[in-house]
Amino acid sequence: MSAIEDAAYNTVHDYPGGAEALAPRMEKSAKVLDSKVNRNEFRHHLTLREAVQIMGLTGDHRMLRAVVYAGIADEQLLELVAAVHSETGDVSRSLVAALADGRVTESEFEAFDQQTHEAMSAIADLRDRLRGMVVPESTLRRVR
Repeated sequence: MSAIEDAAYNTVHDYPGGAEALAPRMEKSAKVLDSKVNRNEFRHHLTLREAVQIMGLTGDHRMLRAVVYAGIADEQLLELVAAVHSETGDVSRSLVAALADGRVTESEFEAFDQQTHEAMSAIADLRDRLRGMVVPESTLRRVR
């Protein structure tokens, strides 16, 4: 659950003005909203309805991605890695095609640009998945 909790906290606190600015838009106090996304606070809990509202107001969907990626198995992680390689190959192919005649047309650039966006999206998906797997170092038992 830590990736989901982190996503909720970061979504609220990365919003311009943080909880102070977002809470009034949700008809809540900043203190309550901050407590709801604080993983060390056990009296207040973020509801699904509030999470959806936060994503709608902020345009930030990290909570949703964290929920989705929390359930991905190792095979699916490998699929994400393969997707990154596939998309970066597409970028290379579109670059070679664009440069083949020594000039780059608008349509060649658009094709290249589309491929770079797809590759960046694949890399972002992989990054998000890996971030969801992070174990805080403070929770690891130290071996001497």
